[in-house]
Amino acid sequence: MSEDDLILQYMEAHGSITPAQAAEQPIGCLALHSAISRLRKRPGIVDIDCQIRSGNGKRWGEYSIVRVAYG
Repeated sequence: MSEDDLILQYMEAHGSITPAQAAEQPIGCLALHSAISRLRKRPGIVDIDCQIRSGNGKRWGEYSIVRVAYG
């Protein structure tokens, strides 16, 4: 299974993903924004939303699937 597939599977199972979650094993993705860009171009993915979160003086994106189109 590819890194992008693991990210997509994680979002479907958990509702969203952050860079910290993507960096953990088994995904091990250190460039989540690049993977999200590839997923947005994939057929069947209608939209992936990014909400900016912050805490402890840091900011990060939390990505979630808005809708998956079938067919």
